[in-house]
Order: sequence, then C-alpha cells, then structure tokens
Amino acid sequence: MTTEPVRVAGELALPLRRHARVRGDRDAIRTTGRTVTYRELDDQVAEVAAGFRQLGLAHGGRVAIWMPNSVEWLVAYFAATRVGAMVAPVNVLASGSEADDILREIECDILVSTAALSARCSGDTTRHVVLVAESVESTGLTESNEPPTGGRLRWDDLFGQGRDDGSGPAATDIASLYYSSATTGRSKAAVTLHSDIALNSMQQVIELGLTSDDVHLVTASMSWAAGLHGVTLATLYAGGTIVLPELGSMSADKIAAAISEWEPTTVILVPTLLRRLVEDPASLQRIQESSLRLILTGSEPVPLPLFERVTEELPAVEVMQSYGMSEFPMMITLLRPEHAVERVGAAGLPTMFTQLALLQEDGSIVDEGEGEILLRTPCTTRRYWNRPEETEMGMRDGWLHTGDLGRIDEDGFLWITGRAKDLIITGGLNVAPLEVEKVLLRAMSGREVAVVGVPDPEFGERIVAVFGGDASVDRDEAIGVCKQTLPSYKVPREFFVYGDELPKGPTGKLLKRAIRPWAEERATATRGES
Repeated sequence: MTTEPVRVAGELALPLRRHARVRGDRDAIRTTGRTVTYRELDDQVAEVAAGFRQLGLAHGGRVAIWMPNSVEWLVAYFAATRVGAMVAPVNVLASGSEADDILREIECDILVSTAALSARCSGDTTRHVVLVAESVESTGLTESNEPPTGGRLRWDDLFGQGRDDGSGPAATDIASLYYSSATTGRSKAAVTLHSDIALNSMQQVIELGLTSDDVHLVTASMSWAAGLHGVTLATLYAGGTIVLPELGSMSADKIAAAISEWEPTTVILVPTLLRRLVEDPASLQRIQESSLRLILTGSEPVPLPLFERVTEELPAVEVMQSYGMSEFPMMITLLRPEHAVERVGAAGLPTMFTQLALLQEDGSIVDEGEGEILLRTPCTTRRYWNRPEETEMGMRDGWLHTGDLGRIDEDGFLWITGRAKDLIITGGLNVAPLEVEKVLLRAMSGREVAVVGVPDPEFGERIVAVFGGDASVDRDEAIGVCKQTLPSYKVPREFFVYGDELPKGPTGKLLKRAIRPWAEERATATRGES
C-alpha cells in the first residue's frame, strides 16, 4: 500500500485571513482618500481570485503586475497567489520592450496594469489585460455586466463572480518571480515559494519587533523586492498597517510631509534620502515631531558622521542598517544602533535564519576571513526562472553565491568589500571599488563617491574616484588619506568632480554603468591635455 505525501497548506496570505477573522475592523492599508480594513482586504482578494479563475487562471498560471503602488496592486498579488498562480512584478520604471521580454519569458496569462503602461506593450505577450484606473473613462473601456471572458477588461469586471475561499496552494508551490534590476545586464527572476515568503516576513517581524501597533510607510515600489518584502508584508503579518503614499519622485520634503501626515512608526530610507532629511531644517523638525521609532536603511553603508547626526537629532528613532537580496532574505544581516559606531562600515550580524560563509580563491569555504560571500537560509531562492546555467553558477554546493565580496571578522560581523563583477584589475592586481569608496567616504565626511576602473594602456585599468556635487577635491590630500590605510596599488590615480548628484538606480544604488563612461571620457580628455 502506498500513501500520498501530506500536502501542507501554506498560502503566503494565511496570516491576513486570520486577521480578517479576529481583527477584521483594523486598518490594513491606508492611501490617499481610502482606507481598507483586514476584512475588506480579504473580501476583495477572495472576489478577485474568483474573477481570475473565470478568466481561466489556474494553479501554476502566471500573472504579471505592472503599475504603481496601490490597493489593487496588493489585492492582485494576494488573489493570484491564492489561486496558486505565480506572480511576476514588473519594474514600474521598465520600458515597453523590457516588460514584453518578461511577459514572454513567463508566458503570461494575465497582465494587471494601467492603460498608460499596458499601451507600451506589443499586445501579443499576454492572454488577458486587466486595467486598473480610478474611472471607467480613464481605462478607455465601457462598463459591462457580463462575466469577464478575455481580451482587455476593467478591474471592476473581476468582481461579482463569487468568492475563492479555498485552502489555497501548498507551502512548496511557487508564489512569485522577482526580476532583479537590469543594471548589470539582462535581468533574471528569482523563484520564491510561499514558504520562502512566509519565513522571510516572520523573520522581520521578530528581528524588528513589529507589532499590530506599527504603521509602515512604503517608500519603494512594490515592483522591487525591497518594496514588498522589505517590512511591508511583514507589517501585515504582524497585523499592523501599511501606508501607500503618492510620492512620485522621492524628495526630502515629500518624505517628511508623508511622515507628518500618516504618522508611521517605521520607514525604509536609503542613505542619500536620510542625509537630505537631516540637512533640511524644516524636514528634520517634522520628523522630530513624528511617531517614527525605526528607520531601516541599506544599499550602501551609512557614514559615521551621518549616523551620529541622525542619532543626535532623532534620539527616539532607532537606525538599523541592512544587507539583503532579491534572492532572499531581504535582511541577510542587520547592523543595530549599539554596534554602528564601533563597527562603522560593517553590514552587521547575520539574521536569525541566515548562515554565511566565504569562498576563497583556492575554492575553500571558510566562516572567517575574506572572499566571495556565500549565503544559506531556509527561505533563499533555489533557482532562477528559465536560467539553468545561471542557476548552476549561482547555486553550488548548497550555497547561494552572491557575487559580493566581503570579510567576516572574529565576532561574526560581515563587511562588504565590493562586487566580484565590479573588480578593477590594475597591473594584474584585483581592487574592490567599495573598499576604496569607504576610505574616501570617511575622509570626506560622507560625501558621495564612486570608484571605477578606466582603460589604461600600461596597467590595463586605472583607478578613478568620481565625487558627487560641485565642490572641488584636493588631489594631494585625497591621495594622502588613501595611502594611510590602502596599499599604493589601490589608491586612485585621478579624482573627478561630477558637478551634480551621482546617478543612481531606483533603489538608491550608484549606477556604475552610467558613471564609468563619464569617467573614461574625462580621463581621456585629461591625458590629451597633459
């Protein structure tokens, strides 16, 4: 006699179903002119899931979401995953061709989008398009009482088809395909299971001490993994409230105004925004008078002068620095306030389910020293969608190979020293740009800087430092500072001033692909003048 393996129900939104039953009148989502309770959220998810099924969506189907943050974004996500479909969020800043590539790769069944964004697609990359808008007129479609059957339809057409209150998918079913930002080439999707997302979220609930009293201000697009899986979903797991403000292009005054208006307790801010907030007296005063208790930051280390300024001006607010990945978890390490001064520049200690190691040049794996950072957790992705070669390269010997270079000290703290693919090779020697950037950041009181390699006829590559802003840089002084802590081959040979803020991607990371050509042009011009 054979027995079938027990199917473990594990829909990622199970905690939200519970909240709908036991605290249904509590606010789940707030946005301009609208508040949605947990009971209302669950009702909408159940109805939209039934509407998706009417369109033929089934277990293993594929839904893409391409639109700005909204209540509908979250409802579509939870409804699709309740059906057992996979969700592929499309970068809200993507071009039409980039969106088409994703829709084709996943063989999309349903695209949930706006009229303006969906118009950029070629039209043959999905079976159905569901348009989300504030009015019938803005979708370009007329109202209909007929059940949804195909083609292009309105969001409201998904309702009225009953409810889907089934047991949902299994814990080991695929929930989402999150595409990484294409700053280093063709983007790839990390495959995440329902259990991965649940564990990633619960880890944050515990590590950050989230409760039902917390209100999280969402400052990043949920089309990026950090937007949904960095505190947002964890806050909903804890029974708290998330706020979806209309920020557009983020600025210090917009963030400060949103904090003042919505009274959040938690927020994620990249160091650039954090610096702008404390340097603007009006914005700073608004935050000082707010209910904020936690600022989570990442994408680059917070310079000590900035950290000290923030803690001095905002003594009631904890500032935690995090290092994470789209491949999960979103918080691989945390640098807590009590360690920020003595471990300035560190990424922090591994979070509770995280095991780190280092791959050395001889192929050995160690838990202390220097090398490529390896990651292993119960919620880390196991493969990339339709990329067997990249899966094989990135996931070997039971470890996720992050491509980041780092150091783990004797106390277990991780220090990021650079990206393996960003290595500068000068005279046959490898130089991690981030290591040089940290030295210059400390010396220049946190002034933003990017270190890149430019072609050199003698050494292959020459190290160049590019500073943001328009203030001049004393070359001799900068070289002297570098020589105090760096070997001579790691010291930049040239120092350029960009004249404006350095280019950054949507998550706040420096866009080396935009800075490097500029530096090459300047370096070529400089050589021509000499």
